[in-house]
Amino acid sequence: MSAEEIIAKVVDMIENYLAVRGVGLELKPGQLAYQILSYIDLRMTTSTHDISDPPTKPWTPPKWTAHHESVWRDWIYYNCSLESWQRDVMGPVFGTDLHTWEPEGWRDEVIHFLPWWIRRSMSVVERFDPTPIDDEAEEVKLNSGLDPYLQDHGSAKQRKRANQNELY
Repeated sequence: MSAEEIIAKVVDMIENYLAVRGVGLELKPGQLAYQILSYIDLRMTTSTHDISDPPTKPWTPPKWTAHHESVWRDWIYYNCSLESWQRDVMGPVFGTDLHTWEPEGWRDEVIHFLPWWIRRSMSVVERFDPTPIDDEAEEVKLNSGLDPYLQDHGSAKQRKRANQNELY
């Protein structure tokens, strides 16, 4: 089998790996295969320390914030371990065989690119971290001892008086 045929099988395994976790690819399978093959070619001549993250910015759902991105990365970390990657993606395709066209270690390195390959999902983020950001801000207001209604809707004079009363 050629490298292209083997990588096509890897892409199929990645699609299955993601589907089991309730997410899908951001890229078309052919694009993903191209990126993996390009990475393998690059690794033949370049150290992993000299390779940067992809320059592309992945698609994000409407109203996606830095908090959502952080939760998303945490979700990937907790749901896509290196052990499961080796067992469910690379193992079934390669076993323990190493082909002459493979740079050592690339199979474990490409898991780093999952944040660029997986389509972001607000529902996954909300299930993984169901606490809305606004509720956290409300909790801080409630625990501050100040009247939350005055904080949000009072005049400047009322807010100032409420803050002064809190100090005494």
